[in-house]
Amino acid sequence: MTIPDSATLLGFFLKHETEQRDKTYLIQPLPDGTVVAYSWSEVGNQARRMATYFQSLGLPKGSRVALLGRNSAHWTIADLATSMAGMVSVPLFPMYSGISARYALGHHGNDLLVVGKPTQQFRR
Repeated sequence: MTIPDSATLLGFFLKHETEQRDKTYLIQPLPDGTVVAYSWSEVGNQARRMATYFQSLGLPKGSRVALLGRNSAHWTIADLATSMAGMVSVPLFPMYSGISARYALGHHGNDLLVVGKPTQQFRR
């Protein structure tokens, strides 16, 4: 993978991953009150593995990947993975109505849907 211009989100990430591999990048609170800290290198490793999986599906570059989930560390990792795979993220959020989600999925012609894990932390 070539390193993109640091003006892009992926380029910014790759630059910082190189410069501060072991520093904390993302912190994810868990339902039991604990938190998990992910370093730049851990996020990069997970994103690359996910990007490799996306590519193994045989989808062409530019394919649209819908990401459905709450704001979390893994949503960010999935977004980075989508970019690393040369694909385009289409964010969907749980608060979308069925009509809004159907419009976003239909309008963008998504090729893949990634669904995040719900947690008890976010009860309505």
